[in-house]
Amino acid sequence: MIVLIAPTYLWREVEKNPKKYEVFTKEIGENRALKEMSEDVTIKDYSKEYEEYYSDRAPFRNYLISLNQRINTGLEIPYKNAIQPALLKAFYGAGKNESKMEVYLPEEKEEKKEEEKKEEVIENKPSEATLTEKERKEPTCKEEGYVVYVNEETGEETKEVLPQINHEFELVEEIAASYTSYGKKIYECKTCHKRKFEDFEAKLVDESYFPAINHDGMVIEGRNNWLFFTGDNTLGYYLGTNLYNEEMLQQKTDQMQRLKEVCKQQGKEVVFLVAPNKEEIYSEYMPSYDNVPEMTRNDYLAEYMGRHSSAKFLFPKEELKKAKMYYDTYYAYDTHWNNIGAFVATMQIYEKLGMETTDLESLPVTKSVDVAAGLFGTGSINSAGYPDDYEYYIDYKPEITILSEQGTYDIKGGYDNYQKNESSSENFSKIVVLGDSFRIGMIPIIRKDFKESVFVQRQDAELAKEDIKNANVIVIETVERFDYQMDAAIDAVISYLEE
Repeated sequence: MIVLIAPTYLWREVEKNPKKYEVFTKEIGENRALKEMSEDVTIKDYSKEYEEYYSDRAPFRNYLISLNQRINTGLEIPYKNAIQPALLKAFYGAGKNESKMEVYLPEEKEEKKEEEKKEEVIENKPSEATLTEKERKEPTCKEEGYVVYVNEETGEETKEVLPQINHEFELVEEIAASYTSYGKKIYECKTCHKRKFEDFEAKLVDESYFPAINHDGMVIEGRNNWLFFTGDNTLGYYLGTNLYNEEMLQQKTDQMQRLKEVCKQQGKEVVFLVAPNKEEIYSEYMPSYDNVPEMTRNDYLAEYMGRHSSAKFLFPKEELKKAKMYYDTYYAYDTHWNNIGAFVATMQIYEKLGMETTDLESLPVTKSVDVAAGLFGTGSINSAGYPDDYEYYIDYKPEITILSEQGTYDIKGGYDNYQKNESSSENFSKIVVLGDSFRIGMIPIIRKDFKESVFVQRQDAELAKEDIKNANVIVIETVERFDYQMDAAIDAVISYLEE
């Protein structure tokens, strides 16, 4: 209030001494005539004219307004983290402030004992005296080695397999359980950078009352500074106010089953993927709402599909929740899943297709603060003072080379509606993914597991019409809040395949 009102009081003093104001204007580097009020100003333009007139004559007004904004921003985070919780505690009680989420602690895996590894295998090895070593490949912690011997007397070659050596793990990070992370120890192999996670501790969950803080009617601020999109009836999904009735469940099941049968006749596979809304995966950060159901409409659809259809339908909510024990799967300040979430969903697609999958926890992962953060703009929120969020980069199958690519893909910087790749993968199948922006995170993984891969915006399926006809695998993806748009994509693919 002081920094906003002070210029008006100073103005009165300045008007008594105009020369003093000239000094002020020189100090701030201005060299122009001050704004004058027009004699013929209209009612329509009066506010604008007077604003400019006042701004020119109230010393340092714009500077003080800027100062006020910086002060507000600086106070906002401490207010949310300290003052607001104290006020809520005084009015609503402390709530359960340190309960633990036990449900997603992992089951202990049975690791193979090193002594149970392959023993040396020697094929027709003759006596040592007659052998000469011709070729040797030393074993690593990623693959076996071998030695090729030549019999000096007969010229016959034999091969001795050298077993894969042990990983040399070292502790690279130890994370304490908190309201934003599971506790864990992360070990990494010095040679191949394979990772393993041990000593998990459950994340703390704040169950005290927390009101929804709304920004521009489009974004709500949750606990621990997490932001959530509220457009496209996202809250309706979270609160279960838009469940399918029996007729709708049957209709959607029949439609997916029909495409499945068309694909089967042509020797193709099809997978339907609904990417869960962020609120479903990180409900522990959501504001306090009454009667939040455990199952939403796509949970019920997945259950119904399992009982009434052979079509491959995925709603990987539980898998994404379990994966966040290792790394976050969605961005804190964006509505999309990050590279980890996209990887988890991709592995679920592979499982449905009967393909080989890779454990997330075993892969080398690096992190960077260069992340998608679109909700700041959507909610007109000043990002200053918010803690860093991270993007995770997975070193997935570096031995596979991308031979050609068409179109760009970058969830932060922009992407094309049609993107095509050819790789050195030995899987000669062709895959086409029709989806929304959630498909972008899957591109770096999928394009290394298929010789040819195409990714197209769902509404622009026509761009990939010929690709769809020639594909071996088709994936139709939609984020949960746009699940109704899957219908049109399914109909489009059916029409292309039936031509």
